[in-house]
Amino acid sequence: MLKEGIEGNYALTDQLVIHFLEIPKIEDREMSSKIMKWLLYLRAEGQDNKMIKILLENDEDLQAAHTMYKAFTNDEKLRRYALGREMAERDRLQQLSDAKKDGLEEGLEKGLSEGLVEGKLKEKHHILIRQLELKYTLSEDETELILSITDNSKLDAALEAFVFSENKEGVLEILQKDKE
Repeated sequence: MLKEGIEGNYALTDQLVIHFLEIPKIEDREMSSKIMKWLLYLRAEGQDNKMIKILLENDEDLQAAHTMYKAFTNDEKLRRYALGREMAERDRLQQLSDAKKDGLEEGLEKGLSEGLVEGKLKEKHHILIRQLELKYTLSEDETELILSITDNSKLDAALEAFVFSENKEGVLEILQKDKE
């Protein structure tokens, strides 16, 4: 329950309780409870077909989840989007780490706040360029356009558009609007 203060003597609400369930720690116990079936399903999906068959028997909710899982994993376009989004997020985190290091180093010379802002811009430039180059080819002019953007919100919009865009033109169009 959500409680107030360090000692937690006062419950903030009786409408919300949060439970953390650690899937790797569950054991193959009796599958009588609904939550235990879901935990076992989440652990076994895509790995243990025998367990999945047992879990799907007489459970319409798990059958529906299994059907959606199969539809998603068999849809190449959705898988590409998911992979692209995951790659973009990993690259963003790596670039953020690198940018923080670069930003901190530059911050010593220019002042901490300027270095961090510049580091964030560099990070977004590099992520966007890398993602577009992985999926498409970029001309020198297109790379220069990306590097010339100084508005964080435009770069954020372009990164978000990349995840859902079918071509690079949609992403570059967002950046071009900044130049006009």
